[in-house]
Amino acid sequence: KAALTVEKAARLSVPGMREPIRVEPVAVYLRQGRVEGGPLQVVFPGERVLKLTGRVVPRESAWFARIEAHAEEAELEHLVAAARALGWSLWGQTQWRGAARVALEWRGDLRRWGDRRRSGSIELRQASFRPLALNQPLRVESARVEYAGRAVRVTSLTVRIGEATLAGALERPRPESPWSVDLRIDRLTLDEIDALVNPDRARGLFRTLMGSPTATTAAWDQLQARGHLEVKAFRAGPFPLSQLRTDFEWKQRGLSLTGLRFRSFGGQFRGSL
Repeated sequence: KAALTVEKAARLSVPGMREPIRVEPVAVYLRQGRVEGGPLQVVFPGERVLKLTGRVVPRESAWFARIEAHAEEAELEHLVAAARALGWSLWGQTQWRGAARVALEWRGDLRRWGDRRRSGSIELRQASFRPLALNQPLRVESARVEYAGRAVRVTSLTVRIGEATLAGALERPRPESPWSVDLRIDRLTLDEIDALVNPDRARGLFRTLMGSPTATTAAWDQLQARGHLEVKAFRAGPFPLSQLRTDFEWKQRGLSLTGLRFRSFGGQFRGSL
């Protein structure tokens, strides 16, 4: 058994953060052919603490590693900035703000770290995020994001879109699979959707989504999703719809609706699109 102890805290300046982060003293141990370290405490502005522990088992064929990260309350933009400073892509170019509770673990071969497996969860509270494909951020009042290998599952989801409230769940077994979605919305208008996703509102929503691609609609080319949608009240221009229910599929920038049902002008309508 051998030990290496770092006895003094260090301050690190990270691009994208106004204040430096503080790395507390840490001990690294060599025990029975494996290297263990931690907990390494990374203190972000506002005294938000992220704890990291790790273990590496060197073998001739692979260096097996396990890294754990825990935080009771962390600022999302601080986590994103720190990850990017280390050369990691955390949620791509999506802009995140707000608080999160983190309990994550990564396992894999250090020499092929791109194939690592991830497990654990992130709980979001009063957060906001803006993918490049959207014109404005979405407000996430709550969400629990669970990871199991390559699968992702989002539960307890509550999102605000303008004055509308969206609730539901979604999951994806692997990155190349379509999302499975179950969503409920209290009220929504076509204008609110247009303001959210249309990069050039003067062209019209459907022409933008179905027509010639632009830089921001590239995300729509890659998105695949299918599931069920319910909207209590929906307005498309002068046409009010209520109790709208439909199964849907989005694939290759094409939207199809099956089992579509809604009420309007005193009658009930069914169909597909």
